[in-house]
Amino acid sequence: MTLSEDGLDLLESVRRDDRTGPEQAFHAGPATRRELQHDLKVLHAYREAADDIRGSGGRVRRVVLERDLKREYQQFLQAPNRERRSGSGRPARDAAEIARWAAERHLPEHDGHVQFPDARVEYERADGRLDVRDLEVVTPH
Repeated sequence: MTLSEDGLDLLESVRRDDRTGPEQAFHAGPATRRELQHDLKVLHAYREAADDIRGSGGRVRRVVLERDLKREYQQFLQAPNRERRSGSGRPARDAAEIARWAAERHLPEHDGHVQFPDARVEYERADGRLDVRDLEVVTPH
């Protein structure tokens, strides 16, 4: 089951503005038909992780999909270009900046290349500390 465009519009129209921290992103439909099997495996991995988190007294705060993490990364890479009229459109970040960005988000980085999980579960531990659990699934593709 997935959200339709109308369902997404309805969900966004009743979103509460009283939350603190980053917002949960919602999407309508799978990114592509080919990704259906993969997305289903991510959903199952999330359910297992959420059950484990709740079982240890924690609370899931939000889920961040790979495409949302990559969008945030691209915004970071292109931020210097938005302020310049002339530019090649190529990212204006050096390897040290990329490594720092990845480290701040607890993402693996090697030689200026950031690796992204299929999904990231942000949660609050039973003691109130915030933590993340990265999910990675494998498909035949």
